[in-house]
Amino acid sequence: MSPAPIMQLIGAVVRPGGPEGPAVLKDCSFSIQSGQTIVLVGESGCGKTTTLRTIAGLIPLEKGTLRAPDHIGWLPQHPLSAFNPRWPVIRSVVEPLRLAGASRAEARQKSRKLLESLKLSRMQWDLRPSALSGGQLRRAAIARALVAAPHLVLADEPTAGLDPIAALQLIDLFKNLS
Repeated sequence: MSPAPIMQLIGAVVRPGGPEGPAVLKDCSFSIQSGQTIVLVGESGCGKTTTLRTIAGLIPLEKGTLRAPDHIGWLPQHPLSAFNPRWPVIRSVVEPLRLAGASRAEARQKSRKLLESLKLSRMQWDLRPSALSGGQLRRAAIARALVAAPHLVLADEPTAGLDPIAALQLIDLFKNLS
């Protein structure tokens, strides 16, 4: 008998614009096993982002069932939206660990280690997100999504805006996670 999936979406109907809006997802069903990598592909506007945002709990289901872990790492399509614009980057990266119950010292230590591994300097950590380049901001958002060791990582167009070398490094990072 195979283990239960880490995430399961069954018969999902989602109307992001509310009950009167069009259904972006209609009877959408799939599951993800632990360690598995799934890629959603399709034309622009077909519902890929809506699907991920639904799994992340950011958009409610109208119908259907969603079984997902409590601890999800979210890497949005636009990385600036992962940050509080008034906070330095390090504070936004520390936040998921603090919410998970880590001490301030432990959260800062883990966050610093991860930011360093993603080639972000201490000087960059202390900046506000808007001061980072697109690639730096994407790497900081990756750190925020991964820092608390989530059970499931949802990444919406994670290589968008990255140069080819950075995109390959990110793909390798995701391979090493599973």
